[in-house]
Amino acid sequence: MPGRRRPFRVDLSDARLPARVLAVAGVITLMLGTIALQATALDFTVLGGLAGVVSQLGSTVPAAVSIGLAAALEIICGAVLIRIIRRSAFSSLSEAALFGLVGAVAKATVLLLSLGAIGHFNGLSVALVDVGLLVSAAFLRPFIQHPAVDPRIADPTSPASQLGIAWALPVVIWAIPVTLQLASPVVPFLDVLPNHVAPVEHIGAYASWERLAISPSPIYGPSRLFLGYAALLGSLTALTGLPAVLAVAAFGLPLAILLALGGYHLCRVLGGPT
Repeated sequence: MPGRRRPFRVDLSDARLPARVLAVAGVITLMLGTIALQATALDFTVLGGLAGVVSQLGSTVPAAVSIGLAAALEIICGAVLIRIIRRSAFSSLSEAALFGLVGAVAKATVLLLSLGAIGHFNGLSVALVDVGLLVSAAFLRPFIQHPAVDPRIADPTSPASQLGIAWALPVVIWAIPVTLQLASPVVPFLDVLPNHVAPVEHIGAYASWERLAISPSPIYGPSRLFLGYAALLGSLTALTGLPAVLAVAAFGLPLAILLALGGYHLCRVLGGPT
């Protein structure tokens, strides 16, 4: 009959069904968990949480923008470094970003152990090295060599390109660390301050790392230090001039994006482009 609606049916043969079911279940579980927190000792409310976030935006948003731009610069320079070493183009933007993080950590560690040994691990030195890498990128072509695109994915009417509700779950999940970052001008975990912030603050204050076994915090020994992490965050604080405690908190935003890219790239490797 004209105007009669079709009955709702679930196509069990649809390859997208498991992903959609998982996404819907994940979103519902997160919503139920948020509601359940209101009856606990935490006494969590959505409006109260948003009010707390808004009250901190004046200090966290500028820091997030500064650290985000500095992290993007370091990742680009790290990708250039890895591109020089591997002598072949990256297969995708996500692969370039992940390799760029590896290169950024390696570059920062080498600079920390060389320039830091003589007290010159500062923003100017890091910026000069980055400029040199950016200039050399002009001679690395192609930088990203995209593989041939499957026409089933390129066609916007193809079922393979219509993920629907599957986008909701990652958006909701990754909104959580971003919200926490914007609500935290200071890292909200006790062990982070001496174990992760103190080494970065030492680098920012003295622009040096005289010996490998430096332990800026009296609580943790040298064996507990993450040298690559301290070097990368030291580079970011040197470039932005932010206090280490605010820089480490603001790094939660680019770190969340990098973790999302890592999960996306892992799924592409395991399951293919679809």
